[in-house]
Amino acid sequence: MSINNPSKVVGTSALPLAEKYLSPAQITQRWPFHVESIRRKIRRGEIASVVIGRRRLVPMSEIQRVEAEGRVPAKGLPPIGCD
Repeated sequence: MSINNPSKVVGTSALPLAEKYLSPAQITQRWPFHVESIRRKIRRGEIASVVIGRRRLVPMSEIQRVEAEGRVPAKGLPPIGCD
């Protein structure tokens, strides 16, 4: 299973059962980005994701990795590089 490939479609049996997944819309509640910005980052491969059924979801471990790298400012602050 490769969750780093943004176009990879996997069955639910291949996914870790204990892992939580968020949709791009749910991520916007956590990060100060528009949902299309999240989708763009997924398409570019900056954020790993999986497809379950017709939904593209991001594993919580990937969200935590991006946050730990400091690539996401705290909610309420402007995104890095914006004036």
